Amino acid sequence: MKILLITQNFYPEIGSGANRFKNLYTQLSKNHEVTVLTTKPTYPNAKMYKDGKYWNEPLINNSTDIMRLNMRSSKQGKTMASRMLYYLELAYKVRTYIRKYQHEYDAVYVTTPNIFLPWATFFFQKKLKSTKRILEVRDLWPDSVRDIEKINIDKFYPTLKFMEKMMYRKADRIIINNEGFRAHIAKMAPLKSQLFIPNAFT
Repeated sequence: MKILLITQNFYPEIGSGANRFKNLYTQLSKNHEVTVLTTKPTYPNAKMYKDGKYWNEPLINNSTDIMRLNMRSSKQGKTMASRMLYYLELAYKVRTYIRKYQHEYDAVYVTTPNIFLPWATFFFQKKLKSTKRILEVRDLWPDSVRDIEKINIDKFYPTLKFMEKMMYRKADRIIINNEGFRAHIAKMAPLKSQLFIPNAFT
């Protein structure tokens, strides 16, 4: 199969999301043709990745299958407005790529948090029967933004919840990394099957 992985964070960035997608890429590449669409490493700051110690996977370093989008906006915006600007810029660039190249893939695998990425992948373009849409849910966004990060998104919350529901319903398959997400997702998309893959998989 030809698989496209879409993620905001990827090796050599630190953090569970980047590490999970590094493992996904490594494992899937053993039997499939895998491409990663991501951004340049900047979390928690871009300067640290000038140190070669973070680039400790020669096979990935030399891979021609990792496409890193150039971003003008900062990934580490401290306000909701700056974060939204980054999310929308990234979504636009992902959407542009998907519209042009989705026909080349058997499966497109996109991850949350940041529900704008799945929307850019699943909406505003023709759905191809030959391309399966796989959604990985790693956080219940936007609830986590409001309840855990304590960012006031009350004005946008109903719209974001609608986007969340439609995102689940548009996916052909849903992957979760936390069994606690299963009931929440089932309320919005009761007919969708969910597969649990924990973060520590190999």
